[in-house]
Amino acid sequence: MIGKITWYNDKMGFGFIVSQNGGNRLFFDTDSPNRFSIEQEVEFDEMTNPRNGRLRASNVKPVSPPKQE
Repeated sequence: MIGKITWYNDKMGFGFIVSQNGGNRLFFDTDSPNRFSIEQEVEFDEMTNPRNGRLRASNVKPVSPPKQE
């Protein structure tokens, strides 16, 4: 799936993504060295978190470069 990051905390390594098809915000976390930024376009898989049954994003990869601050 393709979506955009709506919120990201680079110090904690987590954020939220909204699919380009709309829908709810999906949580994601990463220990990847990739730097993400708000409004950055990303590719991701949607999965169900086995601990709480909520949908989340996994395998998040940038499609566009991070926006410069």
